[in-house]
Amino acid sequence: MIIALALGAAIGLVFASKDNAYLVWVDLLGDLYIQLITLLVAPVILLSILSGFIRLGSGKRMKRIGAQSVFWLLLQSALAVLLSLIVGLGLNLGSTASSVFAQIDALEESTLSAYAGTTRPLTEVLRGLFPSNVLGDIVNNNVPGIILIALVLSIACLAVERQEGAEVVAPFCRGVEALRRIVFAVTDFFMELTPYAVLALIAGSASNLLTSREALRQLLLVAVIYGVCFVFTYGIGSVLIAAQARLSPVRFFRKIFPAQVTAFTAQASVGTLPVTISALRERVGVSDRVADFTASLGTSIGMPGCTAVWPVLLVPINTISDMMRTLTNVSSAAIAAAIVARRTGELDDAIFDGKHAGAKEKAS
Repeated sequence: MIIALALGAAIGLVFASKDNAYLVWVDLLGDLYIQLITLLVAPVILLSILSGFIRLGSGKRMKRIGAQSVFWLLLQSALAVLLSLIVGLGLNLGSTASSVFAQIDALEESTLSAYAGTTRPLTEVLRGLFPSNVLGDIVNNNVPGIILIALVLSIACLAVERQEGAEVVAPFCRGVEALRRIVFAVTDFFMELTPYAVLALIAGSASNLLTSREALRQLLLVAVIYGVCFVFTYGIGSVLIAAQARLSPVRFFRKIFPAQVTAFTAQASVGTLPVTISALRERVGVSDRVADFTASLGTSIGMPGCTAVWPVLLVPINTISDMMRTLTNVSSAAIAAAIVARRTGELDDAIFDGKHAGAKEKAS
């Protein structure tokens, strides 16, 4: 991973060109990788949550895992808001914004109406969290919808098992488990390709940085965003991991490094999800059900990098800042998963310590 980052940055610097004209095929390789891992998002979430909660067999534990996942994801966002406010007030960011707001009256009505159309009332936001079409939500990677579908199916399966016996739902349970194993075998294969994809993605990002003069002029703001995200992820995150998950922060971040690098280069929390879940399960020791549920939930709830540190998407620096913000989002979800796993007895310390026979400490 580290070698791929260095080589990718070097290639991007040497072959920097407008619209990445010299790196068309390199960009294509990176885009194809993102498409491939995004392809796995819906089946990974659906099958993993189904399998995990069916094997859990307890409605109370399902509620406990769900409630704690939401709590730790939202708490991290609140901490990120507090950190961002402290830094923003300390650096006096936005002090020159009055000149921008003074020009609002001069904007055309069409421009104002276009921005007004981007807002949605809370009722519509809440309605969008619930699935309306099973196949549609799966096809569109609607993560909240897929999670709810999986939870409803899990609860229904357990109810049928209690009422009519385990033999009735046994074929369904075996099918879900078999499909889950197949999907994660594919995920493992794609993870082997991650270093090559990182090289391609970072090369394109480095090239874009050098050819965007406006982005270069705003590098100071980018540096602030990176600094806040870094302090939150590795500072506050380390405290949470040590105090609540009772794990070594250095070892924890080393184990989720593949997911962090993928998030940094792909700039997609949902697309990184298969890598995140795999790292949590196979390297950190988080149980299937917690890793699948909490990491998936973290792609739509919390997300401190986007909702707290830097909520405005501002071209042309958005792409550059989005790399670190996505890394922060994915790290936050992984931290929440580790804490929930520890507090619910779903963390295997033998895997984290590399002593478990099934632990897969893959070099990345």
